[in-house]
Amino acid sequence: LLEVRLETGRYHQIRCQLAHVGFPVLGDRKYGGDLKKHGRFSLGRPALHSALLRLQHPVTHETLEFQSNLPDALDL
Repeated sequence: LLEVRLETGRYHQIRCQLAHVGFPVLGDRKYGGDLKKHGRFSLGRPALHSALLRLQHPVTHETLEFQSNLPDALDL
């Protein structure tokens, strides 16, 4: 389990940078985290989850925050 905090950026940057330093996201077939190498994990998708999203509304400038619990499928 790894916590990644992005100031800016996107999903692709997380995947690319972690693979570059030798820690590909589990289930990421493009960057080397193929599930076939990890038999007991069969998510069928990259094991990424955004637990917290905080952003500023572009019109009202109100800070919006959204939280989400870890899905059962990722409770490895």
